[in-house]
Amino acid sequence: MSVQEKNESIPQSSGRSRLWAFLNSSFGLFILSSVVLSFMTWAYTEVSHSIEQRKVTTESVTKLKTEMSYRIRLINDYFESECSEDSILSERGKKTFEDIRSIYRAEPIYQSIFSENKQKDLHILLWELAALLDGDEQKAFFVSFGSMLNFNAYLNRLNEQTAADGSFYGKPVDFKKEVAELKSKFSAATRPIANELPGVVTSTTLI
Repeated sequence: MSVQEKNESIPQSSGRSRLWAFLNSSFGLFILSSVVLSFMTWAYTEVSHSIEQRKVTTESVTKLKTEMSYRIRLINDYFESECSEDSILSERGKKTFEDIRSIYRAEPIYQSIFSENKQKDLHILLWELAALLDGDEQKAFFVSFGSMLNFNAYLNRLNEQTAADGSFYGKPVDFKKEVAELKSKFSAATRPIANELPGVVTSTTLI
């Protein structure tokens, strides 16, 4: 090694020596341990927070899917059991629409499974769930949400006082026709998400 090369290596060696000396000193070890400890604490906090958020999201998704499955099954069962005979429809009249609305909103007769979902319309639950999902599953629930709004709007019109008086858009209420229309709209709204909800079977048979 030439004299010049030796001279150039002296500052580098000297710098490394001072660095190691500092790191091996009490103060250097204190600084180093503080930095490492702070980083480890931050990393642990971030990981723990992420795990907790995923847990909360998973629980929310499970509860929302369970609640929606329950209400959808109730409405489908109601269509099949209570709306199958002309005589029954004539006798029940507007109460048919009131009952469906009660299931849809989980009040006052039909109750929600989870208290936080009481008096929440089914389309609201759809929106809340879609916001927690992603990808194709999220898209399916947003599509369902739009169709469910149409069902809800039609159901609300049937629950207005004019329908109670036996008139719908100025004409006598044809309960069989209107229930069939409701059933069709509800089937269209639930079809995109039937495979995503436990125990939900979408009915395609109209009255």
